[in-house]
Amino acid sequence: MKLGTPVNHSQSRFQNLTQSCLTIWERYFTDEELREHIHELARKLDCSANTEQARLDTLDSHLLGLKKHLSPTKFSQALTAFTKLYQFFKERGALANNPFVFTEDSLIKAIITHQNPPPDVLKKGIQEHLDDRVSRRKLAVGSLSAYRSDLNQLFNYLIENNLQLTVNAIEAYAISLTQKQKGATLFAESTIARKKNAVRAYLRDEIKRKNIELDEEYQSHLITSKKDKTPKNRHTSLNLEEVGRLIAYIATLDPRSQLEILLPLLLGARANEVVGIQVKHINFIGGSIELFKTKNGLPRTVPVPAFLEQILKDYVKLLKLTHFDYLFPNIQRKAISPKTLTEHIKVTIIAAGIKRPTTTHDFRATYANLQYYHNQIALVELQELMGHEDIATTLQYVGKKQQDRKPPLSQLYLDWSRLLIPNWSTKSHASNETTALYYYPQTKEEIGSNNPAILSGEPIRTSLFRVVK
Repeated sequence: MKLGTPVNHSQSRFQNLTQSCLTIWERYFTDEELREHIHELARKLDCSANTEQARLDTLDSHLLGLKKHLSPTKFSQALTAFTKLYQFFKERGALANNPFVFTEDSLIKAIITHQNPPPDVLKKGIQEHLDDRVSRRKLAVGSLSAYRSDLNQLFNYLIENNLQLTVNAIEAYAISLTQKQKGATLFAESTIARKKNAVRAYLRDEIKRKNIELDEEYQSHLITSKKDKTPKNRHTSLNLEEVGRLIAYIATLDPRSQLEILLPLLLGARANEVVGIQVKHINFIGGSIELFKTKNGLPRTVPVPAFLEQILKDYVKLLKLTHFDYLFPNIQRKAISPKTLTEHIKVTIIAAGIKRPTTTHDFRATYANLQYYHNQIALVELQELMGHEDIATTLQYVGKKQQDRKPPLSQLYLDWSRLLIPNWSTKSHASNETTALYYYPQTKEEIGSNNPAILSGEPIRTSLFRVVK
């Protein structure tokens, strides 16, 4: 539609004009329900911005609402009444055009002809659909972002190819997912399945809300193979012999390779959380790390064993990382991807001689078992450390079968620290097992001067870990 220049009007101009119109053309507006719908539209127009486009958007929204709630006969009567009302507005200078006449680029044309709204209009409603899904299901931040991207891809495809939302367009989009994308590789089968599921859920919800109309045939183009149900205890903890072998091997590697194993293993952090760690997130005085890129979007703080804290400190000093640097930067000093980290970990695990397939999430299961059985923390505490919303999820990691609680975690940490840091237990501040486990530098010289994040001067704190002797 060609929009005219904005026309100034008082705060209740459209309501006054509407009352005049209903009085003059009373014979066309005998239905009381219809008169109420007209008054409601007038109130919305008076509250809208003083531009032709804003009023057009208001009309579009109002008509979509009526189409959902009125029968076809009633809706047809409403369109006739609105056409006369808008002609009345135009003749009295309140509007530059009657949108029921100039409908080339308007949503009104789609509504009148019973077509689905244009893709660019539907695209604006993605957030409402996602909000509704979040209210009905617990969706992780990552899943929400993926669904948003998948739906945007659908509508961008329709807009770029000048297609309306029809069954044939859905079929063409589904076929395009199996073809090589411009400047990218083929989608994995799991990615295609996720994209189809996102579109199918969206279309199902919008049809239910009567925002769009589609033949059920569309579902046949979005069929995905049914995944096997994921077993509840799918993550397997490493046993102590495997952990010892892994730590003995990484003791021969460079500090970065050591930390790529130690952070997910001893903090229970996911790959995405590990790669998102910046130097500023590490509390060298408090002995903790704050994880921000979490699955549920809520940051959490996890305590750090003293020997791991020392390795982190030496690593930051060695690489001369600044306060805002990522712990694992790539060549552009940005964070490496979670995929890169998991590939590095896979290579290290194989080189360490661990035969069975092991993932970073198996490290989380190992962390959970170490804390629950060998450090004997309460299940509620473990839930908080793991970042789980439901304690039932935490139970899946530790299992129902009781495990051996010996040796205590303090002894395990001491053994591993001696492998990773030569002469760790003979430091001047480490006179016994407990202080060796939680040794902290006392002076700025011991802390180091290259990293502003670790200069403090505050008294050394008591360990956040509860050591069980």
